[in-house]
Amino acid sequence: MARVLIVDDQAATVELLSATLRILGHEPISAYNGEQALDLIAVHNPDIILLDMMMPGITGLETLRRLRTTPGLGQIPVIVVSAGQEFDLKDRLQEAGGAVLLPKPTSMDQLQQKIDECLNHESNG
Repeated sequence: MARVLIVDDQAATVELLSATLRILGHEPISAYNGEQALDLIAVHNPDIILLDMMMPGITGLETLRRLRTTPGLGQIPVIVVSAGQEFDLKDRLQEAGGAVLLPKPTSMDQLQQKIDECLNHESNG
C-alpha cells in the first residue's frame, strides 16, 4: 500500500482517483492546488504524488519545480496525469526535475502499473 497525494483542481477527478486508489489498496490524500499540495507533502510524506498540470495559481509544472528543489522532498516520485497534448511536455517535465507521464483518460491497470514502476524504481534506488 502506498500513500498517494492527488493534486488536481477538479473535484470530480480527485474523487475518481481517490476511489480508484482505495480499490487498488492505496491511501489517497487530496490537494486541490499546488500550494495546498506543497503544504500537505511536508505533513503527510506521501510515497507518490499524482499531479495535474493545468491548475490555477501554481501550475503543476511549477509545483514539480518547487518540490524538486525542496530538501527532503525532492526524491518523492511524481506521476503527472494530464490530458494536455503539449508536444514538449516530456521535455518540460524533465527540465522541472523529472516525472512520469500518464495521459488522461487512464485505466485502473495503467495507474497501478505506473505506481508499481515508481515504487520499484524508488526501492532499487
